[in-house]
Amino acid sequence: MKFLFVTIISISLLTPTLGQTKLLISSDGDTIQLDLFEDAFDLTGKRLYYDQNMILRSEVLFHKGLINGSAKYYYENGQLGEIGSCVEGLKQGEWNSFYENGVQQSSGNYDTVKVGEWAYWWNNGKLKAKGEYILGLKAGSWKYYNSDGNLESEGLFQQGVKHGLWTVYHSNNDLQKKGSYKDGERDGYWIQYYPNGSAESEGNFEKGLKVGEWKYYNDLGEIRMKGPYKRGQRHGNWELYDEDSETAVNYIFFRNGIKKRVKNWLR
Repeated sequence: MKFLFVTIISISLLTPTLGQTKLLISSDGDTIQLDLFEDAFDLTGKRLYYDQNMILRSEVLFHKGLINGSAKYYYENGQLGEIGSCVEGLKQGEWNSFYENGVQQSSGNYDTVKVGEWAYWWNNGKLKAKGEYILGLKAGSWKYYNSDGNLESEGLFQQGVKHGLWTVYHSNNDLQKKGSYKDGERDGYWIQYYPNGSAESEGNFEKGLKVGEWKYYNDLGEIRMKGPYKRGQRHGNWELYDEDSETAVNYIFFRNGIKKRVKNWLR
């Protein structure tokens, strides 16, 4: 983007420092940059950006050409969007962000990348998530909440991916499912529940795919279907049960997810 330059230079009579106020207007008129530099030679001072409506969009401090110190960014409606500090152009220390309606969106610390405890909120002010970062990656225990403020899920991260036990909840706060992740994929035993607390399904995952025998139940806890998976696909003999019987009445044979044969069991 091309800029037109309007420069006003003033020399302080008290110090030898050359102060400079510089106004840059983009050729299409949609951006205005105002430099209030204490030292024009090493670009030290404050820089302001305005949009075409003369709404302040950012306010940052420079030292020797890099952002050093406070940095503020604004929405078109003038509402503060983000505030924090930088050292040599990189984010450092506490940073806070806000939605356009003024409600806080996030809060936490940087050491060039996100570190330590962070919290996030919905735009209605309800807590959305909280947990820890190590070297910019999610780590340890994290909790997630729905927009009503109810706990939605909780579990462990390792180097930015889910790793370890995770629990997911229904909107009524009752347990929905739980199991483990390994390197970001479901691995090991998982069980899922109906909202009434009765088991809905259970079985094992391997690298995110269903394996081995899985069982499925109705909301009364009665088994309705069971059979094996191989690499995420039904493979082998599956048993289907009547709604009013605990005895299998149909046998279906699958090969790599494709139905091959059906056998009815006459009672």
